[in-house]
Amino acid sequence: MKVLDSLAAYYAKLANKERSKMKKKELFLKATILYAAADKIIMYEQNHLLGRAYFILLEGDKMEQADSQFNFVLGGTPACIPALLGKACIAFNKKVSDHLTLIISISELFGFLCLLGLPRRLGVL
Repeated sequence: MKVLDSLAAYYAKLANKERSKMKKKELFLKATILYAAADKIIMYEQNHLLGRAYFILLEGDKMEQADSQFNFVLGGTPACIPALLGKACIAFNKKVSDHLTLIISISELFGFLCLLGLPRRLGVL
């Protein structure tokens, strides 16, 4: 499944950079097919849900679907930084004043992780 998700993310990245609408549509279709195939293997794996949610954000027309996937991930892991950032991105694109609150909570969570020394151990800082 990791291979399917990685290849789908690669096609999504290519599609995001592509200028030709026909080629972009083709690449998004390839990514959609790969994510659908991965859904059949294990639909509720956290990294798969996050990748699919960010892919949906790239497509741009299904923000509610991406938001529900981020909410599902946050239901299982409330401190999931990629899901919080995704929700902040959605809120920012909707021009909701709540995005500042999300960004502040993410920065507070990161500050807490710094106190534990986790970012240094992971090579982030």
